[in-house]
Amino acid sequence: MTINQRGLTDKQRAVVATIRMRLTLPQSLDYMKGEGFPVSQASYYRIRSWIKKYTITKTPLYSRFWFRATTLGKN
Repeated sequence: MTINQRGLTDKQRAVVATIRMRLTLPQSLDYMKGEGFPVSQASYYRIRSWIKKYTITKTPLYSRFWFRATTLGKN
């Protein structure tokens, strides 16, 4: 398992891809298997819930920073 510059492992990035493609559970598991990450349904949901929790907690922080950065330049 390698961690890339965004802080996600390759397996987690594959789960993010299934979320972005809006695949159903069987399609997601097939996609993961095709990418070289055969996972069970429980493992898939565990990774998916961690990603959703992480994005929910980090999104307000990034949006506040972006809002401040864009509005400070508009005087």
